[in-house]
Amino acid sequence: MSDDDLKPAEALVKSQAPGLLEKIPKQDRPKLYRLLIEQQKLEIKSYSGPIPSPGQLREFEAILPGLANRLVTMAENQSAHRIETEKFVVSSQQWQSGVGQYLGFIISVLAICGGIYLAVNGHPGVGGTLTSGTVISLATIFVLGKRQQRKDLGEKRIIPKKSGQN
Repeated sequence: MSDDDLKPAEALVKSQAPGLLEKIPKQDRPKLYRLLIEQQKLEIKSYSGPIPSPGQLREFEAILPGLANRLVTMAENQSAHRIETEKFVVSSQQWQSGVGQYLGFIISVLAICGGIYLAVNGHPGVGGTLTSGTVISLATIFVLGKRQQRKDLGEKRIIPKKSGQN
């Protein structure tokens, strides 16, 4: 440690205990400064994860043999449960989406056929409105769905955003 490294400690002693330095021989003052600097060191350890850090696992094991293994097994079981739950949710959403598309197709076909039937049987205004309204609605849903899909995928950074694209 250089003399420059010791200056903050010297300033601290002078400000907090002004008369102390006169009682300590000049050759021993650097020892005091080093001691103060060492006492001011702070060690921060951080660990993040589903299981405790290796050091903590050793401590748990020392307190109760087998506890570290139980903690790791618990974390593995929780992870497996989370994966199974996510699989179920994804498959359920896919099923709902597929059923919704089939039902939407059936309703659209019925509406278009109903509109054509009405137009052919003396109600061209109502039939035309029903048919064109259904086709316009389908086109709108398709376009908005694609736009939302691009936005969602873009947020996940799967599709790179092109310049000028919203």
